[in-house]
Amino acid sequence: MRKYYTYVVQKLISVQHFVTLEYFDLTPDFTYPEETHDFYEFVFVKCGNVICHTDTGSEELSENDFYLITPNTKHHYSMEKNENTTVFIVCFKSKSTALGLIRGKSVLSGELQQILWKILTQAKETFCFPFNKKLVLKENPRLGSQQLIENYIEELLITLIQTKTATSEEIQVVSNYLEMKKSIVEEIVKYLEENLYNKTTLSDISQHTYYSKTYINSLFKEIMNTTIMQHYQKLKVKEAEKLLGKNYAISKISELLNFESPHYFCKVFKKITGTTVSDYKKRLH
Repeated sequence: MRKYYTYVVQKLISVQHFVTLEYFDLTPDFTYPEETHDFYEFVFVKCGNVICHTDTGSEELSENDFYLITPNTKHHYSMEKNENTTVFIVCFKSKSTALGLIRGKSVLSGELQQILWKILTQAKETFCFPFNKKLVLKENPRLGSQQLIENYIEELLITLIQTKTATSEEIQVVSNYLEMKKSIVEEIVKYLEENLYNKTTLSDISQHTYYSKTYINSLFKEIMNTTIMQHYQKLKVKEAEKLLGKNYAISKISELLNFESPHYFCKVFKKITGTTVSDYKKRLH
């Protein structure tokens, strides 16, 4: 029988949540107050002109211009030309650091504009239109439309990244991608360290990072040469050694660090340290 092997798909961009979707006409007296938020925002100008003001300066956007604003960036929009403008604004949450490669202004090709209009079309099939600050799901949204919106946003952003990094920046992209993976692993390690006295599962970590359990475990093993749960056990045992030095009872340590039982704690301790808990305590005192 033929043997098959699985391959974990490496996700460059992952969109976790939609925040707002806005499509509207701006009149010449339009004003948009300065704001800062912890999610991404992009604006596409279908026609007319609008000025995007951020921490780093102001950029005039005209027809077919796209502008990506990264989290925690102060920004607002204004108009100087006496003409009507139509814009499409999408706000979403993502922990994909590769998005930093396309922050700021880009001009969308016809291919990318088609993807953008697919987002809008599916959004109208999913949420009450015209859209408001809070998205309201239709009573009978089109089956699968929410996932298609997510897929199209990711396709748009990935294609933009590929376009911008097709030549001289390609090496830098690889470097940034490796840094992104290391950043995810560092975040997981920090989360584990902050939850030594809890019973943290892969599902908890997956929800915290917004990546699948399979992906984070594969990524962690690639960078750390061990699984997430194995590393978590090592951290717990290291903490247990500190508690043993303070004369905590084995049963108490097992309870505090959320092991299944004192017997299981002793088993894990010996497996990781190569010595029994009793022998370790004798060496301490």
